[in-house]
Amino acid sequence: MARGDDMKPLALLTYPKKWLPHFGQVGARVRHWFGHRHLRYRRLALVGLAAAAVAAALWWYGAQMPRVTVVPLPATETSPPSLAPGQGIPGADFGGAETAPAPAAIEKKDEKAPAEAAAQWPVNGEVLATYAFAYAPVFQDYRLHPGVDIAGSVGDPVKAVWSGKVTRIAYSSLDGYSLTLEHANGLQTVYTYLGEIRVANGHQVEAGEILGQMGPPGPAEADRGPHLHLEVHRDGTAVNPADYLGPVPVTAPAS
Repeated sequence: MARGDDMKPLALLTYPKKWLPHFGQVGARVRHWFGHRHLRYRRLALVGLAAAAVAAALWWYGAQMPRVTVVPLPATETSPPSLAPGQGIPGADFGGAETAPAPAAIEKKDEKAPAEAAAQWPVNGEVLATYAFAYAPVFQDYRLHPGVDIAGSVGDPVKAVWSGKVTRIAYSSLDGYSLTLEHANGLQTVYTYLGEIRVANGHQVEAGEILGQMGPPGPAEADRGPHLHLEVHRDGTAVNPADYLGPVPVTAPAS
């Protein structure tokens, strides 16, 4: 076969060189289109695989759960027992022939004075003020007057109301000197406006024993002149002395 004949079939595959740029653009577009479609399909495939994995996991978890069988209980209806006319409720007692025994009487403990019969007024004099909520001229307001004021003179002896122990001796610019005795049953007596004290802290005194002498009043009650301000405390709180010493007289009796 001649060389020219061999080249004829190849001539069918030839094309002008001016077509080369056109074919290149077409190839690029085809590759671009197929590349995007391939990426889209790949994403769809991944989403499908994930969904299938979740469904399989849920199925497996449900298969592992124990089976619970609910058995309905038969309905029951209860009704109160019928009572015959005149029949009482069993176990109930609304007052009949038999009554519960009365509780034993509880002995009331006297929690007033430790030795009320031996209580003594500390000084003898006119009662100027009692335990009451009243107007205080010095402070110009209404407040509790927490004790009993008994008039006297500077130097008058002041005696212990009950036997007890000296637990506090103090001085303040408003109250002057004061002395506190501790008694039984959580009671304390406080003696204020003393000019002289004859006992010391920790000293044990008897009822009627002289604690000291009356002094001038402090600024808080200077308008009343010399007097003893007596308070009775229970567990540290002022209470009405009349509840422990008896009714307060117009003039405190001599001891």
